Amino acid sequence: MQQRLMNASDPINSTWGNATGINAAANTTAADYAFIVVITFVQIFNILMTLPSVAFLIITLTTVLGSAALRESSRYLLFVNLLACDSCFLVNSNAMATLVWRRVTIAFVPCYMYITLASVLNHAGAMFVTAMSVERYAAVCHPLRYHGWFGLRATLRAIACIWSAASVCPLVEAMLAFSGGSSDEPSLDQTSLCMPNRIDSLLRHRTALVALRELANSVTFITSVAAMLFTYTQIVRAARKSAASGGRGGGDGGGGGEGDLNSARRARNTVALHGLQLLLYLSALGNEVFLLLLVFVTSNAKIFTLCRISLYMVLFVTSRMVIPLVYGLRDQELRRQLKRRLACGASGKVRQSLMHGPAMS
Repeated sequence: MQQRLMNASDPINSTWGNATGINAAANTTAADYAFIVVITFVQIFNILMTLPSVAFLIITLTTVLGSAALRESSRYLLFVNLLACDSCFLVNSNAMATLVWRRVTIAFVPCYMYITLASVLNHAGAMFVTAMSVERYAAVCHPLRYHGWFGLRATLRAIACIWSAASVCPLVEAMLAFSGGSSDEPSLDQTSLCMPNRIDSLLRHRTALVALRELANSVTFITSVAAMLFTYTQIVRAARKSAASGGRGGGDGGGGGEGDLNSARRARNTVALHGLQLLLYLSALGNEVFLLLLVFVTSNAKIFTLCRISLYMVLFVTSRMVIPLVYGLRDQELRRQLKRRLACGASGKVRQSLMHGPAMS
């Protein structure tokens, strides 16, 4: 099964070989050229999707660090870490994908470092989304305990714990991967295409590595889903309770009830977006399962690779590009600070041009 998966997921070698070999005119078909065009287009589109995410990360990071109110808020600290995690993941995966599509082989050690970093960022992203949902639950359902649960120090400890927890299993996998000593172990200088299934096939402890990886994925999946369902249901109950109390409050208590209701509704919508992003994160953890299903559906290597690219774009790119941008700009305070920073930057450029204008003329 593993060999069949490797063969089906590697049609680029033969296609690129036909297109660039001596007998290209005789061997290359229109389907081969169309396949190369699609691969190239997807890679360019992938890079163009990454650039706005990195730019938004830089702007948001400078805005949060430049404002004391945002810098000391757990909500924005978690959001900045999520953006950093997603942007680094996109850059890392783009580097790996470019090496694969261009048929560039690299040594075993740097390739495994790429894969380990991707695993850490993938798990950390799911944990940060879950933590942001719990933060919204605490703000809506337990406002009196909020500062005790999500104060600055508590938030920094939570961030450190998330990065540490996300790094444990990948680092243990790396230690297990490099612990060998037998004659059939791959040389650390051996070069290969940087693909997880290829690297796994070279390792003696492949069964233990896969078991450890699936255990980490299962723990992350169960914990994140349970926390997301709990926070969403509790926030929905709080919204209904606020609506009922606001309706009974009449003229005296209507204002406060309406404000609580709006806050609960906004938190509910935010957690719903968190849930959509988390669904894509957790689906990405089961990417190997989707690939195995594709092997049973089709034996055509080109169709398999195009489906694999589509899965990558939906599961990995969409959740890390579109959704954080959407619920980041939905935040009123962050949007106001972003507008202020952009306006200050624009006015600074205008003042600088006015100051240098007469001297240049």
